[in-house]
Amino acid sequence: MISIDSLGTELEVDTRNRGSISGDVVRSAHSAGEIGTVRTGVWEVTPGTFEGHWTGEDWEIFTVIAGRGTFTTDDGEVHQLVPGALFVMPPDTHGVWDVQETLRKTFVFPIESADRR
Repeated sequence: MISIDSLGTELEVDTRNRGSISGDVVRSAHSAGEIGTVRTGVWEVTPGTFEGHWTGEDWEIFTVIAGRGTFTTDDGEVHQLVPGALFVMPPDTHGVWDVQETLRKTFVFPIESADRR
């Protein structure tokens, strides 16, 4: 069993330079653990605008637990990123994150895609 305080757990800043469209975006995460072939944890991002890509076989399921923003797919569909919203991002999803208020989410995705995130 895995149990963490997803709102209060300390996160590690991702120092990889991934660029952004606007704002000084800072990403942080905490891996809670691995179950079979998936990893779960908590991810947070500060306000700003940046691209998101789920490529190849990558997929992700996440629930927003704090913050506010939108995710707009390449075909123009706008999704509200608000606490309680559950998302299933299939492979080959592309779009733009526009985070207005520091966003925190819990996530589940394949272990083999973790290093590309």
